[in-house]
Amino acid sequence: MDLTLDEIGYWLALYTVPRCGLSTITALLKKFTTPKEILLASYEALLNAGANPVLARNLQKPDWETVEFCLRWIEQPGQHIVYWDNFCYPSLLREISFPPLILFIKGELSLLQQQALAIVGARNPTHTGLEIAHQLANELSELGFVIISGLARGIDGAAHQGALINKGLTMAVLGSGLEHIYPSAHQTLAMDILENGGMLISEFFPFTSPRAEYFPRRNRIISGMSLGVIVVEATLRSGSLITAHYALEQNREVFAIPGSIRNPLSQGCHALLKEGATLVESTEDILHGLSFLPGNNLDLDLSSEIPLSKPSQPKKDPARLDSQDRKLVECLGFEMTSIDILMTRTGLTIDKLLARLSTLQLQGYIDVAPGGYVRK
Repeated sequence: MDLTLDEIGYWLALYTVPRCGLSTITALLKKFTTPKEILLASYEALLNAGANPVLARNLQKPDWETVEFCLRWIEQPGQHIVYWDNFCYPSLLREISFPPLILFIKGELSLLQQQALAIVGARNPTHTGLEIAHQLANELSELGFVIISGLARGIDGAAHQGALINKGLTMAVLGSGLEHIYPSAHQTLAMDILENGGMLISEFFPFTSPRAEYFPRRNRIISGMSLGVIVVEATLRSGSLITAHYALEQNREVFAIPGSIRNPLSQGCHALLKEGATLVESTEDILHGLSFLPGNNLDLDLSSEIPLSKPSQPKKDPARLDSQDRKLVECLGFEMTSIDILMTRTGLTIDKLLARLSTLQLQGYIDVAPGGYVRK
């Protein structure tokens, strides 16, 4: 079944009309049957169908120039427009309270119907957070899940990259148009996603610039297309918590990674755990959480646990260090530890401490983190 440009064109025309949301359109479709009939209806007929005077006037003058531009846009290979009533529209997304009327897409359309999990978190995470997001995305993509995130810096980027590492599939939902990649630093990542069979998605017209209010709207799509949302690191005011709360409203599973009570980036995850999110220590925790979903048809092996602490390379053994360096490593946690705290714990002067930290970093025992150091 192929779409005709007429069908797409009339849906796009409705999309350009101010104050013409999905609920309004579905109400009008009970009277007029198709978007074309709505747009061809007289002002009086629209009023009789329940449209208010402002909406009725707006429906008389859609932005046909924008419609024409979008129809030219989808002439390019791999570029698509999927509207709410179309058979390609993601079935999970259709279930949410306010699904987007139109989706602009670059990539492989078949991904829209595959089982997906969202991984979201802080834009300025710890090294540990980045590693966990990367590892989770890698393991879950190897199990057959599509990884969804928002292409933002930090956890989002690590999740996309983790999925790609072994040619897994990932989708990025943007808070801008698809021809205005944001952040610009992720232009290459966006291209990597497409070149590896993934997808870029937006509900905004292709050249729309990012705006602060667009990102919460993007977040409802991330959660709406997913079986569950995994939050790796988040402050109490993080946009990732908006995604998680959308997920709860949409009856999706919410998973959270615990962390140090001293780390502000753990506070958002701990708040979700108090609200009933599933605590994640391994990939198995996510799989078990999904196994309780109504109508679950996941065909997954839950027999072996995959711990998040699984190292990508052998860990350095502090026992091989001299007593002073070993004490310094032991004073570091796996969360960020500041220089001031290390000075208090070790009793070393700042000069000696920085010299020892530099050596230990070069030897692979510790790593630099924003605001301090972490133990590897």
